[in-house]
Amino acid sequence: MTRKDYQLIAECINKSAEFYYNLEGINTESKFDYVHGIVSLRNRLAFELIGTNPNYDRARFEEATFRACEIENLLYNENWGE
Repeated sequence: MTRKDYQLIAECINKSAEFYYNLEGINTESKFDYVHGIVSLRNRLAFELIGTNPNYDRARFEEATFRACEIENLLYNENWGE
């Protein structure tokens, strides 16, 4: 895989989390459940992508997808406080 591939995956993860965060018509608990699933997938991908390219940098991938984690934390705090 190339850097562009990793960037595309990261962008999709962040955009998916943003989509559910901004989705109207569902409660914040449901939004949290969707985003939590996206973050779980992000964490699994970060590990599984290790063998795909010798230049792959897991920390950079996690940094590139950190927005999804921020959204998960926002939704957690909206539902269950800080």
